[in-house]
Amino acid sequence: MKLRLMSATAMGLLAASGFVGMAEAQGVTGDECRDGVDDMGNVIDSALECGDDAEATAISATALGDRAMATAQSATAVGFLAEAKAFGGTALGDRAKVLEGADDSVAIGREAVVAAGTDRSIAI
Repeated sequence: MKLRLMSATAMGLLAASGFVGMAEAQGVTGDECRDGVDDMGNVIDSALECGDDAEATAISATALGDRAMATAQSATAVGFLAEAKAFGGTALGDRAKVLEGADDSVAIGREAVVAAGTDRSIAI
């Protein structure tokens, strides 16, 4: 298994907020991780998916958790149905969302949402 490192900030948030344990509780293990692929089946550089139906569909995107989705470059989604759709966006928590155009924003907690177009924002 290849280990991949997320940014120190994202890992710190995961550990501090307890989301690492949440991913483990969903049954996400290193053995269930895979490279992200595009619509043609080509591997995307540094994209990582872990969990049932997790999708990392952009360069350096990371999706951890069942049905987590990271669709923008350098986006990170952690948790059941978490969505990170903006460049550098981080969604931590079940159903947390960083919507399109909310670049470099963070949504922390269950159902936290950063609205589309609100760059460098935090939703808790």
